[in-house]
Amino acid sequence: MLVALRKAAQGRSAAADEPQEAHRRTILSAIHCNETTPETPSLDEWRRLALTPGGFLSRDLRKRVWPMLFGFSSASLEAFYRDHRLKPQVPGYQHTPHPDDDQVQRDVDRSLNPDMWHDAALLNNRRKRRKSLASLLHAVLCSARKEAVELHYYQGFHDVAAVFLLTTGVHLATPLLLRASTTYFREPMRVNFDSVLAIFNVLYPLVRTQDKELHAHIMASGVDPYFALPWVITWFAHHVGAFEDVCRLYDVLLCSHPLFSMYLSATLILHHRASILACECDYAEMHTTLSKLVKTMPIEVIVDILLPLLFTAVPPVQLLAMSTLASGEPIPDSCFTTFPFTHQGTATPPTYTVLPPALASGPWTGLWSTPRQVRVFVASVVLAVLASIVAVPYLDQM
Repeated sequence: MLVALRKAAQGRSAAADEPQEAHRRTILSAIHCNETTPETPSLDEWRRLALTPGGFLSRDLRKRVWPMLFGFSSASLEAFYRDHRLKPQVPGYQHTPHPDDDQVQRDVDRSLNPDMWHDAALLNNRRKRRKSLASLLHAVLCSARKEAVELHYYQGFHDVAAVFLLTTGVHLATPLLLRASTTYFREPMRVNFDSVLAIFNVLYPLVRTQDKELHAHIMASGVDPYFALPWVITWFAHHVGAFEDVCRLYDVLLCSHPLFSMYLSATLILHHRASILACECDYAEMHTTLSKLVKTMPIEVIVDILLPLLFTAVPPVQLLAMSTLASGEPIPDSCFTTFPFTHQGTATPPTYTVLPPALASGPWTGLWSTPRQVRVFVASVVLAVLASIVAVPYLDQM
């Protein structure tokens, strides 16, 4: 009987790994296709893979996929290194000063603290990583100047750079981060934040499309949407405690519309409607409550289930059309409203798997106001898997 129980537990554990292994093989197939044939996977296919539970799964796979998401091939990477005279293990542009060097160094010295990204294995030598981070940021800023692109460092960009550093290493991170700086992060790297602040006028209207009661409650407190500014300009890297969760978000954001971080912020607000509605309509208390939402962010529930629903219900074109500046003028064009970028080729509106009727039916506010159903379902699956894994060693001892 004990043998039968042990085999059953091992079988459940293996069954739980099967979807992830199948997903890994699909990613490897897409990589091989990209590397060997002209018919490379489309941006839509990469997005579908990124939205699958686990995203691109591991550092090794991300080191191969992320360059492809930025439109780099082996040949174009070599060309970049050659044009900028960059070599592995050698800090780029080390003899070329940049006006932002002092601010970069101050931020780097305060970064990668022990309470940040506790699961990042490469942070066992934080002093060495800070040195590499400073070299990466300097190389990116100087590379931009060489290509006649004016980039201004902003506080928080070092967290973005740290994600690329720990995922791909300094050498590969340099061209990737430069391309990210001239596309997804172009607006906060301008001389001021005017275009960044302007795009936040879409956040509350997006919330209102799904939950008028929640929207009215937040508006009554007088809190403006800029509490989410650190989330958007770092892609949540500064606030999410687990590095794997940060990478999971980056997997999706790197192949999605630039407004996806705004949708992610709105989804987080909607997911926590109960705690927000329980908060007094006091500016200070509401601001504190909203700012801390990211600390309890269920990544897979948000990314796999709730976020696709919101993005499908209110696509970016519709969102921009319904939103205005405080003056009543339209939201100005910027890199936040540009999609796809040149390196992404062509893209079609994303499609998502149709949810079961229990989740997909009824008014939108019903889904957001009763997230317990979703959480219970996800929690039951997780607990079943954990129980299977934990049971194996005990059964072996028996």
